[in-house]
Amino acid sequence: MENISVKNFFNVLVLKNQLITLDSYELKDLYENYNDYITFLATFCVLTSIDSGFLFLDDSIIDKIEEIINIHRFDTDSETYEIINESIQYLNSVKGFNPSQKILYRDSYLAYQEDIRNVKINSIDELLNYLAYDAYMVVAIEDVRIEFIDDNKMFMASLNYLMEMAPEVLQNPCIYNLMNDCLNSIEVNPFSFKTKRLLKETKNNYKKIKK
Repeated sequence: MENISVKNFFNVLVLKNQLITLDSYELKDLYENYNDYITFLATFCVLTSIDSGFLFLDDSIIDKIEEIINIHRFDTDSETYEIINESIQYLNSVKGFNPSQKILYRDSYLAYQEDIRNVKINSIDELLNYLAYDAYMVVAIEDVRIEFIDDNKMFMASLNYLMEMAPEVLQNPCIYNLMNDCLNSIEVNPFSFKTKRLLKETKNNYKKIKK
């Protein structure tokens, strides 16, 4: 995540959640305000630089992005218009891949997410659920509270992802203790061997985060 601020990274996680969970009408309403629209464009640019594989998961993701871009496509200043055109060109390049190339990129992205999150992901829909859940971690970190953490496996997968992508966030003493308390509160069925392994490995890796 070199040269990307934590704030911009968090904005990308939230945007991915929105693109997964909201329909086009909700997204257009969300970004109707011009300042929010500008924030979207900036966040989309960051997304393309650090997480472009996300765009290959579902054609509807690109459709939704295009619909947001079109909100103010023809009523903006020249500098922003240039950014819009670059964004559209980028999307067109992604759409231009043939089906076998898209499948290759999609499967590679899924394998990468499995590795970084330390979980087995059985489908694209399941992966989208993991990606959407990352936004709950953003809320938990920014508000320093864990009411939003309601799925142990999702939580551990997202925590593993953050340990890899933004370890400096977790080194904050308040955040470190918050996540550590959440880890220690997890109770695992003794016969759930995969979950027990995930919890053990996540705890061991998390201990290495603290300076």
